Amino acid sequence: MQSDYIPRLLDHGEGLISEEDLLARHKVVVVLAEPGAGKTDLLHSLAERLGVQPCRASLFRHRSMSAALGALVVDALDEVARTSQAAIDEVIVKAAETRAAMVIFSSRSSEWDKARTQLVKECFGQDPITIRL
Repeated sequence: MQSDYIPRLLDHGEGLISEEDLLARHKVVVVLAEPGAGKTDLLHSLAERLGVQPCRASLFRHRSMSAALGALVVDALDEVARTSQAAIDEVIVKAAETRAAMVIFSSRSSEWDKARTQLVKECFGQDPITIRL
């Protein structure tokens, strides 16, 4: 784990949850916050616990994925929205197609809405837990 990173309790609207419990209890996670709130640091911590490297959405969007993954951590969904709003949806659909056992997304709050949460639910067959920093 990053030497200067301090694990935190995360707000999911119904209370607080530790990073450890988040990973143990949820399979689809959306982390929302504005710039500078610590999304990327949190994703690096979660990815390290899962034994994977986080991937920026702009890179993930163009990679070919052939096999099911244990975990997938996709950072900065809001950056692909600069190209087009549909690009975020493309990344969500592509992430579902990997059949990863666990998927974590991050985005600026301003680039996320209820329709995106619904798309995640439809693609993954379950409600995501939404964490707000």
